[in-house]
This record gives sequence, C-alpha cells and structure tokens, in this order.
Amino acid sequence: MIDGHYGDEDLYPQVFFLRFERRVDRSGGPDACWPWTGPLDAKGRGKTNWHSMALRPHQVAWWQATGDRVIGYETCLHHTCELACCCNPAHLEVLTRSEHMALHNAKRY
Repeated sequence: MIDGHYGDEDLYPQVFFLRFERRVDRSGGPDACWPWTGPLDAKGRGKTNWHSMALRPHQVAWWQATGDRVIGYETCLHHTCELACCCNPAHLEVLTRSEHMALHNAKRY
C-alpha cells in the first residue's frame, strides 16, 4: 500500500518488483536458471501475489522483463529449462494452453 491506497500503477509495481527481486537467486549469471527462493507449492512452483491475485513468480519475471502480463486461460508461460521455480525470462516462452498441454503430454509418454 502506498499513500494509504492501492492501484497506483506508476508506483506500486516498482515496490512489488523490488520485493520480488529479493527472492530471485541470480547468482548463476544471465544464462543460468534463476530459482525463486520464496514460498513453493507441493509441485515446486513458486507462489506470490499482486493485489490479492495469486501469481506464479515466473509470470512476474516475464511481466517485469517484457511489460506483458501473460495471465489468462488461453495462454501460459512454458519453462524451456523445465525448472518449475525458474524466474529467468530467457528460459520462458509464451504458448497457448493446448500447445503447452501437448508438449507436457508428449514428455510423459
């Protein structure tokens, strides 16, 4: 909360991103995975929230890097590195839900 209210789109995201950055381990360098060091779910995926909306840290990393919030039913972010808690935007690609499911189903069999 800034100045007693939410929703200041010019200021609050910057504070959110600063807090977010403290939980991303970039020690491996720009080409390495950047694991989320904050809370994880049972499947090893990171958890955070923005204005009471649950987000995955890799979604926040993508938003921060590109300005695009890929949050929706039709699209998702795929980890090319296969590390569920990775926040390196270079390891993420936007896929449709059907593309993403097909990719993961193919790896199971």
